[in-house]
Parts: sequence; structure tokens; C-alpha cells
Amino acid sequence: MGSGFSSFLVMCSPSSSLAESPETGLGDLPESVVGSVLVHLSPQEICRFAGLNRAFRGASSADFVWESKLPENYGSRVWLHKGTGKPCLLICFNGLSITGIDDRRYWSRISTDESRFGSVAYLQQTWWFEVDGEVEFPLPVGTYNLYFRLQLGRPGKQFGRRVCNLDHIHGWDIKPIDCTHTKGGLCVDSVLICPK
Repeated sequence: MGSGFSSFLVMCSPSSSLAESPETGLGDLPESVVGSVLVHLSPQEICRFAGLNRAFRGASSADFVWESKLPENYGSRVWLHKGTGKPCLLICFNGLSITGIDDRRYWSRISTDESRFGSVAYLQQTWWFEVDGEVEFPLPVGTYNLYFRLQLGRPGKQFGRRVCNLDHIHGWDIKPIDCTHTKGGLCVDSVLICPK
């Protein structure tokens, strides 16, 4: 497939008879045509060609170019890492198993524009805190980093500015020995899994 694309580039090179007119160039191709070619390339090659010109950059960001590169069960929280071409996953707190999350005495759901998912889980009070999850996603072999997106304090807005209410934060400075000390005031947003 690469040889077909190479001959395409040779045809459009300045030494070619097709490109002798000064007003015609590789950047003049419609993005849909460029996208049709990019579909057949690897993610790394697509990212490299995106730096060529505006037509390639626009075509490389088209959804139909990337749909064939992603598994069938992907959602809006999956994308390909530009450097490695491996998938990155962002998992919302709803996709995790969190201790006591269904009990409204301990947890509440807060709408916020600071989260990609539009809301976070706010811990009011608990005696132990545990987050667990399973990923049923065909990740390529490799080493991945896992990051939790957490925030101490309740997010909010005052006069159109973001603020963080620290009034109900407690227990995080005490070393957990047993379940006698309560903890509270933590927001759990998501978990990010990305290639190392």
C-alpha cells in the first residue's frame, strides 16, 4: 500500500509534468481525497503526514480516517497516542467499582465542566476508600501508565470563577491503621491509561 502512495507523491512532485503549473500543488487536493489515502496508513504515518500541509492536517483529524484503527467497542473516551499509535483510555468514575458509591449518605454526584464526562463523584464521608476496575479492551502488548484524576475539595463556581470548597476535607492526613477514622472531601473524576 505504501508503494501506491509513493507513486502518488512522485506524480505530484515538482519534477512531474502534472505539477508544472504554479497554481496546482499537493495542498490543493480535497481533504476527502487525502483522507481516502490516509485510511490505508498506520497511525504513526498519519501523524507524520499531518505536518505536511493544511489539507493533510485537516484530513488526518477526520473521524473516518481513525475509525478503522480503533476496536469496534470504543467510545468517546478512547484515542490513539500520537507518538506510539497505541490506544489511550479515559475511564469515568461510573466505570469503576468504588467503595460505597451507591450509598447517598457517603457519595454524591456533582456536575462540573472541569470533567470531560460532565460530573464527578464527591466523597462526603467513608471509613475506607477503595477503587477497583477491569478493562475489557484489546490493548497492544506494552507498558502502560495509570493515573487517577482526583481533587481534594468540592468544585464549584462563584461569580463565574472556579473555586474549591475545602470545608469538608478531613482524614487524609491520618495514616490508615484501622477503620476508626473517617475520610471525606474527595472528588473522583476518572482514570487515565496511556502507553509509557
